Amino acid sequence: EGFWLSLYGLMVFMELSLCYIRNRIYPSGYVASVELLHKSLLRGLLHAPLSFFDTRRTGDILRLFSHKLSQLDTKLHMAFEFFLYGGGFLAFILAMCSVYIYYLPVIFLLLLLLLSSSTRLYDFSSSLLVDYREKARSPVLATFASTVQGLPSIRAYSHQAPSIRSLHQSLDIHTRAHLACAAAEGWLYCRMMLVSAAVYGCTALCLALHSEHHGALRVLFSVSPGSSSFILLNLCFSSFCIHTFVTRGMDLRNLARERASLERTVEKMPQEASMRGRWVGAVSGGWPLDGSLALESVVVRYPSSPTPAVRGLTLSLVTGQKCAIVGRTGAGKSTVVAAITRVRELEGGRVLLSGVDVATLGIRQLRTAISVVGQEPVIFAGSIRRNLDPFEERQDGELWDVLDKAALRAHVEGMGGLGAAVADLGDNLSEGQRQLLCVSRALLRKRRLLVMDEATASLDADTERRVGRAVALGAEGATVLQVAHRMAAVVGCDRVVVMDKGVGIESGHPLDLLDKPGSVFAEMVAATGVERGRRLRQALEDEGVSKKGLGVATHYHYDV
Repeated sequence: EGFWLSLYGLMVFMELSLCYIRNRIYPSGYVASVELLHKSLLRGLLHAPLSFFDTRRTGDILRLFSHKLSQLDTKLHMAFEFFLYGGGFLAFILAMCSVYIYYLPVIFLLLLLLLSSSTRLYDFSSSLLVDYREKARSPVLATFASTVQGLPSIRAYSHQAPSIRSLHQSLDIHTRAHLACAAAEGWLYCRMMLVSAAVYGCTALCLALHSEHHGALRVLFSVSPGSSSFILLNLCFSSFCIHTFVTRGMDLRNLARERASLERTVEKMPQEASMRGRWVGAVSGGWPLDGSLALESVVVRYPSSPTPAVRGLTLSLVTGQKCAIVGRTGAGKSTVVAAITRVRELEGGRVLLSGVDVATLGIRQLRTAISVVGQEPVIFAGSIRRNLDPFEERQDGELWDVLDKAALRAHVEGMGGLGAAVADLGDNLSEGQRQLLCVSRALLRKRRLLVMDEATASLDADTERRVGRAVALGAEGATVLQVAHRMAAVVGCDRVVVMDKGVGIESGHPLDLLDKPGSVFAEMVAATGVERGRRLRQALEDEGVSKKGLGVATHYHYDV
């Protein structure tokens, strides 16, 4: 008795030791593996060009990080553990049965081969159904994300009912795909139960034939009633073992496919040269030396468009010049900004900044040399200081100086100073204050080229004047390129470029273009109304800018 108790204690100790090793080593291994894959996917996504996101739905990108990675996070450990558990227990049952009935494993293997044909059929059909379900999941995520983002507009235009219908349609398609997958799983589960019942029935028949009391084949060998009870009792777990072994094995195969799919996604994801540390061209360390900008026969095409968005645009700006690009919607104004910052690579021509072709520069070097203010304010959750100077490169005095120029000092002091909290997306600031904060951040960088891409399009007239005044005071000596949505934005500019269908059709001082017979710019101003046109002309003349375009405006005072 002491020997068997010692042996039993040793077995328990070994089992506990193996469980401890498994729980310490295995989880850390698969967590590190999934973490490495997540970092690779995130790094590839952050370094992808913006054109990549134009050809990918938001739901597809969300699905990569939500569903696919969560599958590896939550299922890999359990699938592998139960696969080994089910396979080991099933092998033990087969070995135990072969001790008493030597030909029984052959019957088991034949039944398992029959089951394998069903699993192959299920695997082929389920892979198609799962792909369909995953594709149906993306519209649900995209619809939900866009609905949350555009909720104020949906409520403002009473568009709740169509939005709900759109979401319900996406959910119905996904639910149908999910139910089809569940039906396929039920089909396989039914066949596994039939195989388990066949295993149990064949074993019971063999035990009856070899019973030592009344078995017809007991002359070959016999099985005692106690051994028969022991075998049948363990066979009660055969259905669970078969189900676990088969389903978890398919889970592991599917997870391997998911991982391979994610790795292929990372490998095929296009990358910008954002991490390139050296310039290809011979550029001095103090580049850019000035804010001169030249576009030479620039051609830019979007992947989904057969015609270029910008066709052969040529433009030259000297240091300190302020230029406005105007035109109707779809004229290609914002595409010019995308070409300068290399958000869109050129199909033809070149862009020169301070005499250097930007195509020969690394993305990081180029974009750190330019300040860009877009139409949508980019605000971080944190403090005023963090939004103005995220990398803590400036002194507090410089921060207060740009806030003075943007007429935000009083408001920031009322909030509690530079350490005042800013809500996510700047929800505790007005639209105008958010845009002024972005302008202040751009001015704080003191770059030689400031690009404003319809930065005042969604602002009221008073806030637009404050933005213009901040730019005039804070960007002295810098070249300013302003994509204008409103005609009032040309006040203070000594050059206007009119674009239409990707082509620059007019260029000159705004007063010269107003007086030019048949001028497209004059027609655009006239379309705003007689009174607005009169006030625009008066504002241009009162700014002290001569008709020859030699003066430079320093203040914006007029509501045009």
